[in-house]
Amino acid sequence: MKKIFYLTVVSMLLGMASCSTNEEFSAEPMKSAVSFTASFDGESRTEIVGKQVNWIKGDSIGIVHSGSFRQDEYDEGYSYIQSSLYTTQDEGPTASFQKDEYAESPSGTSFYGVYPAWGLDWCTGSLSEDYFVMDLRCDQKVNPAGGFCYPHPYMLAYTENNELNFKNICTMFEIKIASEGISEILLEGENLAGICRVSGIKTGNFSYNPDKDSHGNDAIYIRGRFVTGTTIYAFAWPTTTKLRMSVNGELVKELTSEKEFKRNTIYNLGEVKLPNYIYVYNCMEQQGSTKWCNQMNLWSWNDSDDAINYTGGVWPGVVMTAPDTENWEDLYSYEMPEEARGEVIRLLFNDGKGSYQTQNSLPFILNRNFYLRVHADTDNNGRHLISFAHDWDYSYESGSREIYVPVESVPADWEELYIYAYDEANGNQLLTAAWPGERMDEYEWQIYRFSNGKDYYCYNNFSEMTMDRRIKIIFNDGKSGGQAHQTQNIDVQMSQNRCFVLSNAVDAAGYRAYSEELSPCYQWEQVWW
Repeated sequence: MKKIFYLTVVSMLLGMASCSTNEEFSAEPMKSAVSFTASFDGESRTEIVGKQVNWIKGDSIGIVHSGSFRQDEYDEGYSYIQSSLYTTQDEGPTASFQKDEYAESPSGTSFYGVYPAWGLDWCTGSLSEDYFVMDLRCDQKVNPAGGFCYPHPYMLAYTENNELNFKNICTMFEIKIASEGISEILLEGENLAGICRVSGIKTGNFSYNPDKDSHGNDAIYIRGRFVTGTTIYAFAWPTTTKLRMSVNGELVKELTSEKEFKRNTIYNLGEVKLPNYIYVYNCMEQQGSTKWCNQMNLWSWNDSDDAINYTGGVWPGVVMTAPDTENWEDLYSYEMPEEARGEVIRLLFNDGKGSYQTQNSLPFILNRNFYLRVHADTDNNGRHLISFAHDWDYSYESGSREIYVPVESVPADWEELYIYAYDEANGNQLLTAAWPGERMDEYEWQIYRFSNGKDYYCYNNFSEMTMDRRIKIIFNDGKSGGQAHQTQNIDVQMSQNRCFVLSNAVDAAGYRAYSEELSPCYQWEQVWW
């Protein structure tokens, strides 16, 4: 269905738009069990800016009657509802629905209508006691164009003739997408989703007895392709809870007290933007060094135009918020300005006194919170090294490491991709098999697809690498002699995962050219291929 809602914004964290709830129903004599006319209650219908809630061609509803319960052949003590499928070719607020030719004809003098029809696939309940046990999915999908997508909110109707007047039985949350790069929105609270016993259908005085799903989950996860400027909707059971909203794993909004969320009502959760803090962990301070302590400055600029500065434009930049050491914090922080969101930026850190600073970071898209480390090691110019860190392991000194190569960057004349790695500082200790090393695309599980839409070869056999360990790697096509192609030795500090982009070009020494970019793991969401 095209479901479009009218919204009144209230000046608070969660605004509310109430709709009337006239729950009367008609009780005219039975006309036909072959076709039904379905509409929405003119008093309780929700709208958006004058547009009605309309049926469209192909919409389907389930019709339940007194003979709809079936005994489960696999469980003698269990029964389920078997609904008759009805579809329409009409469009508008009222439509005529015809029974599917393969569906069983309903019988009796009273009927229930359920939208969407698949909502009854595995439902239980009792018509004599006037309740359905329904399952509202915790994992909901976003419609890229905005509005509703699977699953739809449940609507129920009861009639003693063939005219069904549907009522919304879910509460609805409206969310406006205000930044690119969102991959997941999480709504947490008590009894938002999962199994629920819905009663009071005949009278319209609905009551709810919700429970968690089979995995003990009652939160709502919204995933998909979020497009800036669109408005999406999530659906939940009516409940009273202290609602929390997280974006890409970061808590962005939270009610300070419980609030009642009613059925057939839209609650505006406002604009959703990605968090864009820069956090940095100073390894030297944690190691007890007296160098570079008690202050951290951030200097950040646009990668394509260094005249665009995001930290005031006056060296040494902004002073970052110091860690709250009394509460065991060890991260400096700074919230980047709104104009930096979604831009390709670079940054460096300094002590604000002109004594110490880091090298420039790799360019990266500011599309979430980023975590970095400042190391005691320096480059040839005396600038301290920095590295990106996963936000879940920024404090760990060692661990496994991965090396990525975009599939699209492998040279056209390379039939295979190998990686050869050794540790020169430890007697040329081999870290892979002997030359040509190990094939990166040998198994399908070594190809990752990330949320940036690209596929990457991955080598992940580097275990227990410390942040300051340096190795050398060579990418090659697995051949020897005059037919071989390879990069030069690449010096790599294994403080983090690394990503190297190969090229068809040849450098001055006759090796295949390469460049380094930010590892795709910092694009946030990894999807196995």
